[in-house]
Amino acid sequence: MNDIDERYLELIDKVRNLGDDEEIPADFLDNLTQREMVAIFVEQMLMEKGVAEPTNAMRIELIDAINGAIIKNVVAALPMEILEKYGGKFESMSDEELENVVKESGIDVDGITEKTMIDFREQYLNGGEQ
Repeated sequence: MNDIDERYLELIDKVRNLGDDEEIPADFLDNLTQREMVAIFVEQMLMEKGVAEPTNAMRIELIDAINGAIIKNVVAALPMEILEKYGGKFESMSDEELENVVKESGIDVDGITEKTMIDFREQYLNGGEQ
């Protein structure tokens, strides 16, 4: 990701304008891509950390770091037979091909993603800059 596009700015604005006890509506979340969900997660982390005016560069750095950690943890969870079958081809695969390999593996991607994001958040909020 090199820039924050208009869609991300809309999401950021929605998150920043929620009331203190207000949550993001579920129907709104249902229509988001994983990258957009991560962008919302990053914005919430920045707000929790007390960053009043985060720059787009900060956002991009955190989004990229979280996405990288998710990918690393998903690949690390792949069974040996999948790793042997596809070997060094992962870097040249399209997103759709990677998604199919992950589905074939049967790993719990949602669980890995959730744990990665929670761990990242804890480290970030407890002083780590990632």
